[in-house]
Amino acid sequence: MDLAARAARQSSDEFPTGAILIRGKNIVSTGWNQGSKTHPTQFKMYPNRPGTGLHAEIHTLQGLRPYDVQGADLYICRLKATGAYGLSKPCDECLAILKSYMIRRVFFSNGSNGIAISRLI
Repeated sequence: MDLAARAARQSSDEFPTGAILIRGKNIVSTGWNQGSKTHPTQFKMYPNRPGTGLHAEIHTLQGLRPYDVQGADLYICRLKATGAYGLSKPCDECLAILKSYMIRRVFFSNGSNGIAISRLI
C-alpha cells in the first residue's frame, strides 16, 4: 500500500489517488489520477460526463492487455490533505473494467487508515 501512496503523491488532483498493479512478485504498472487528462476508456465509462479526469485504476492499465494482467492484484490509495489514507474504493465503472481485465483482487484504503479487499475473480 505504501507504493500506491507513493504513486498518489505524483497526482496534482484535489483527491490524490495512486494505484499499483502487482502480478506474482512483480510490479506490472503504476498510475495516479489526473484531473486534467482523459482516456478513451474514461469516455466509455462516463459518456454523460466528458470532463471526468483519468482515474488511477485506468492510468495503471494503460498500454496493457488483459492477458498481461490476468490474476494480478491492484492496490489503490487516496491521500487526505493530512497525509492519512482516505477512502479509495473503485467506482462501479472502474470495477467493471478491472473485472474485464481479470484482476484478481483490489486492495484499497478504507478511509480509517485501514485496508479493505474486494475479490473480483
